[in-house]
Parts: sequence; structure tokens; C-alpha cells
Amino acid sequence: MGKALLLGLAALACAGLGAALQCLKCDFTAFDAPCDLSPVTCPAGQLCATVRGHAAGHKTIVRKNCLDEVKCSTQDTATWAGVTYATSYTCCQGDFCN
Repeated sequence: MGKALLLGLAALACAGLGAALQCLKCDFTAFDAPCDLSPVTCPAGQLCATVRGHAAGHKTIVRKNCLDEVKCSTQDTATWAGVTYATSYTCCQGDFCN
């Protein structure tokens, strides 16, 4: 019986390793404006991320969501409210870390 219990605990531990990552989601918003955060489950290959956008003469914008790992620590552009922003992607690996 001891072996069966040990095998069962090992199986539960392994199942926990494959658990999906939980992140916060928030559509683009101006940096100082409140954001309606909601939980989201990331698909495999994605991490929690915060996207920040900067454009001359405009407030910083922020977005939170899951993001493909390959985009982490990169820069790009995004258009929001008719303005094109230089964006940077910051990722993290813990549940709700963004």
C-alpha cells in the first residue's frame, strides 16, 4: 500500500508541472487610467506579459495579456486610438505575475 500511495503522490506532482499559466488581461489603456483586469489562461508556449507603448506627445499606454515566448524582451509598434506607439514586451513566468 505504501508504494501505491507514493506512486499516486508522484503522479499528482507531475500533473501539477503541466498546469497552464494564469495571467492578468487588460486591453490598452493610458498609463494613469484604471484598467479592468481579468484572469486568462495562457496556451502552451506563452508567458504572462506587460506591453508598454510610448509615442512623442502622448501618455504611455499599457496592456497585459499572454504573449508568445519569442516576443518577450523585444520591441515592436502598435496602433491605439489612431496613434502608433513604440512598444516593449516584458514577460514573467509565475501565475498572475504581470
